[in-house]
Amino acid sequence: MYIWQSGLWPQFKFDENAINEKLVNIEQAKQKLLDSSATLTQPIDKEAQMDALLQNAIRTSEIEGEKLDVGSVRSSVAKQLGLNTVGLKPGVDLHPNRSSD
Repeated sequence: MYIWQSGLWPQFKFDENAINEKLVNIEQAKQKLLDSSATLTQPIDKEAQMDALLQNAIRTSEIEGEKLDVGSVRSSVAKQLGLNTVGLKPGVDLHPNRSSD
């Protein structure tokens, strides 16, 4: 069932205290992650970003009942972050049809 199919849509009821507690925990975890990622070197930082974005995309698609090809998503995210060679074996030519002059 999609959220808009609920009989309560869009007047939902929720326990604000329970949500606020979870939001505080999320914010603390986020800050801890940001603090630890500040010490990462640039390439590792971009790879960490890529992994986080990849997991987010895959999980979101699963929630919607779609199954994405992990390799395609990884490739797309890597290109967006300028990490076109992530996951490739050393020596792989990204442009095999291009002249090496």
